[in-house]
Amino acid sequence: MVTTLLLCGAWGCGARDVAPERQLTIFAAGSLARPLREALDSIAAAGGPSVRMEIMGSRELLRSVIALRRTPDLIVTADADELERLLIPQYVMSATTFARNRVVLALSRRLPTTDTITAANWADVVSTGRLRVARADPARAPLGYRTQMVWQLAELELDRPGIAAKLASASPASLLRGNEADLAALLESGDADAAWCYESLARALKLPYVRIGDRLDFGTESDSASYRRASVAITGEMPNEPITIRGMPIRYAMAAVSNGPDLIQATVLAARLLDSTSVRIMRRAGLDVLGTPRVVAVPSRIVLPQ
Repeated sequence: MVTTLLLCGAWGCGARDVAPERQLTIFAAGSLARPLREALDSIAAAGGPSVRMEIMGSRELLRSVIALRRTPDLIVTADADELERLLIPQYVMSATTFARNRVVLALSRRLPTTDTITAANWADVVSTGRLRVARADPARAPLGYRTQMVWQLAELELDRPGIAAKLASASPASLLRGNEADLAALLESGDADAAWCYESLARALKLPYVRIGDRLDFGTESDSASYRRASVAITGEMPNEPITIRGMPIRYAMAAVSNGPDLIQATVLAARLLDSTSVRIMRRAGLDVLGTPRVVAVPSRIVLPQ
């Protein structure tokens, strides 16, 4: 009897003493913060797990897993190709591409001339240097190097020699930020007149924005050949070993981390984020979720009988 009481005192007895469910951790790209949070809140309200999100640039996200050896349950990134290249098969066994986006020029509501900047004249307006244009840091977020490639494509596709350098000059280092959430804050405060950002953010925040053209914005599969004309050198996995990134359509991917704290629950959560209810919620929050997700997985090993 005494032994039983001591054990009950140390470990707890009865239904009231059941340990609370562990909170899952997601590393997510900044541009996904709002649509993911709304979908996760809906899942939790329906009896799903509690989830803590860490928001960072997608390059920071991958670096946290590879270099810092951090192990979240689930990863959701704004660069499906980088996730597949760097994390499969050592860190994840499969990745699901589930959404797309495009680069746009978002405008501050405080800018009095928003209605005069159009798809036809944005390059002329921005290249004059009269606007304070913010952008993402290419060392921390794919949006940053995609913005640099937009400038290259503007020079090539619009046949405007020298305009890439002018567009770069219009985005000074003082307006460089680590992720999209920080860019949105600059637009909301009026500290920037415009920002290179993803269409999903502009739609979610109901910001005025200008679409710069299918052949420039990395949003259309059929224009992939055009996008590949642009490239940037970024820091690779090892210091002083840059790698070249070529332009490709913007695609988001998610993956459960193989050695994460709870692979089973992470896999279940990923599936719930792709069900019809979550897809509807994320689309309502501005994200262009694909009708049919694409899965890339490590081939299963087949053992033949001896």
